[in-house]
Amino acid sequence: MIGRNDEQLGMDYAPKPPPDVPPGRARFDGDPETCEPEPDRTRLNRKLQYVFDVMKDGTARTDTELLEECARRWPDVQFNESGCGARRRDLRKTRFGGYDVIRAKRSEGVYEYRLDLTERGQS
Repeated sequence: MIGRNDEQLGMDYAPKPPPDVPPGRARFDGDPETCEPEPDRTRLNRKLQYVFDVMKDGTARTDTELLEECARRWPDVQFNESGCGARRRDLRKTRFGGYDVIRAKRSEGVYEYRLDLTERGQS
């Protein structure tokens, strides 16, 4: 099962973004169970877009590498590994774009993740 996305595992998965999320963008509207609508929505929306902007090149990265690249590109923004991983997982959710994020095992206990935009004509 390593390296397969949710669709290949037979889970409910919607690879198309909601109609109001334009291709090439990601939007975080907040999870009402885990955050306050404001100011969390603005902050998390920005962080989701940063993670999307790093991942859209299709390069496979671990969560640590994702954190390092976000911190390199936006040095004035605070990032942490768990937050970057959470935003990466959000990209799979329908309400945040429903993107294909492919997981592969790099080494024992270490996984890398790659955003696949080929079906969206954005590669």
